[in-house]
Amino acid sequence: MTPLSHSQAGIYVRVSTANQIDRDSLATQEERLRAYCVANQIHVYKLYKDAGFSAKDTNRPALKELLHDVEAGLVSSVFVTKLDRITRSTKDLLYLTEFFESTNIRFASISENIDTTSAHGRLLRQLIGVLSQFERELVAERVSVDMSHRAKQGKWNGGVVPFGYTTQELCHKRLVNTGLNDIEAASQSTSLYPEQKKLYIEPKEATIVDCIFNTFLNHNSVRKTAHALNEQGYRTRNGGHWGTVSIHRILTSPTYIGKTWYGKRKSDPVTGKLISQDKQDWIVCEGQHPSIVKDEIYERVQLMLKSISTKPTNSKRNYLLSGILKCGLCGGAMAGNTTFKKNSDKTYGYYKCVNRMQKGVEACSGLNIPSIEIEKYVVDSVLSLSENKEFLLDKQKILDLFLQNSQEENRAQDLFQLEENIQNLQTRLDNLLNALECGRIDGKDFDRRYSALKNEIEEVTSARDRLFDLINETDSTKSFLQTSFENLCSFSTNWEFLDDTGKALRLKSIVKEVRVSTQLVEIDIFIDVGEMFHTDRDSSPRPASRPRDRKATPPPGRWSPCRPRGAGAAPPGRTS
Repeated sequence: MTPLSHSQAGIYVRVSTANQIDRDSLATQEERLRAYCVANQIHVYKLYKDAGFSAKDTNRPALKELLHDVEAGLVSSVFVTKLDRITRSTKDLLYLTEFFESTNIRFASISENIDTTSAHGRLLRQLIGVLSQFERELVAERVSVDMSHRAKQGKWNGGVVPFGYTTQELCHKRLVNTGLNDIEAASQSTSLYPEQKKLYIEPKEATIVDCIFNTFLNHNSVRKTAHALNEQGYRTRNGGHWGTVSIHRILTSPTYIGKTWYGKRKSDPVTGKLISQDKQDWIVCEGQHPSIVKDEIYERVQLMLKSISTKPTNSKRNYLLSGILKCGLCGGAMAGNTTFKKNSDKTYGYYKCVNRMQKGVEACSGLNIPSIEIEKYVVDSVLSLSENKEFLLDKQKILDLFLQNSQEENRAQDLFQLEENIQNLQTRLDNLLNALECGRIDGKDFDRRYSALKNEIEEVTSARDRLFDLINETDSTKSFLQTSFENLCSFSTNWEFLDDTGKALRLKSIVKEVRVSTQLVEIDIFIDVGEMFHTDRDSSPRPASRPRDRKATPPPGRWSPCRPRGAGAAPPGRTS
């Protein structure tokens, strides 16, 4: 919609509590804003009024309505009496001024002479941005200094309790989970572990930590260590199998020799992303907690890890099914793995079960699938579907039915009703505030009725927002399914001219998941929307953006994946 002239204004007023009614009431704010608009020959399109809402965030009914009308092109100017009427958060003010600027909206605070169409207003916006960034960086620095100071004192900085240790809080949670009430659990945990935020040895887990270090010294391999632990029946704190990542984290942590450390990763002040730091830059000090592993064993492990560390192979092979290929035995992911032939530059690509590689046969007996064979099989299957006119006609009918889903009209009516309810409740709240201003009710009666109305408004607003999300999700699903269907119909077009990245993207827009085992391959595609018509009108749909179809017709021929080493020949299979 074409933006209107600056004469079409939205005026926003807000009070948070009854304490502001006398000095800065809604009526006073509205009167000043309307007078300003009359003096400047500006037409007031609408008054947006939030009565009884804090400015700590932007989750307010009238403000949301204002921003929606701005996006719709119904409002071209926004006026407030003071900046703190629209927000008290520097972050939110920066967001709102950026939003108004991006939509070519004039935003002004009439009391503070701030107008984003002026050089002064734009300078203020830049200063707000600089101050906001400064505030974020200052807070980050303070937190970093405090945590560094704690580490130097030998204190644990919190977070996930390292395996092998426990804390008063963790013990309390475990006791509550066993059925003890909160008071008994607190009493027992305090008796066992007197100091809060201090690490204490957990005997059963500490035994496993010892086993991890000793097993690594015997095998000189993180992967073999994980496999050995799983084969011996050792499990993680949550009862899962050990993987290479968790084993490596334990082997390299100074915590187990009684040290505290800080600075392993630091957050970038601009992006907020964590960046790994060199080990020599870590702060490592004597901790206040007991050690589990002897210093000499820990140092031997570090030397061995350094000697076996290798950089990942720089393979140019692209794996089309990365991210969508799953092991049919354990359900875990299968990752591309490139093998180099000895004394040759020739490479071989395989998809291997990640659980089998990282956790061993206790987690999964594992599959080892040649990448060329499984990729060709999946591509041929999708190609077969794209040329199956009966299948495409059937899916087109289902898709058309979904696109014409009658729920849209019902949801639109529900949304209109919720918006009407919010307006009625807001009017009742306004009348209540006017009654307090005029002295028709006392403060005690006002507080009771005000709280009830505000809770009701929040509930209805929450229901409206959920319905908004459901409508938006349905719209996104329709667009996604339509694109997926069009990609399937045109799958063979220019396929041979696409590079590996283009082929992978085309394939992943059609195929949701591929599960492969020694007996069959299952291919789930996105465009089966039939199950979505079985949801109730007022319920959220089952993952609408991820429907699937298990009726993919196989291409001619048989599937014969490679069996794990030592296994016999694979039986013929099918694509389901």
